[in-house]
Amino acid sequence: MGEPCTLCFPGATGPQDCGLVYLVQDDPEMAAELAGRRTAHRAAERDARGSLR
Repeated sequence: MGEPCTLCFPGATGPQDCGLVYLVQDDPEMAAELAGRRTAHRAAERDARGSLR
């Protein structure tokens, strides 16, 4: 995380004017898939931090 997106078109300043973000957020199925992936990623990060202790 923290890396700039390389999929956006030139001139995009962030998610607010990225066509790809708009398409994902506008499609209920894709938005649900993204939410599920974010949840899984956060859980994996928590598990990794917990195993380092």
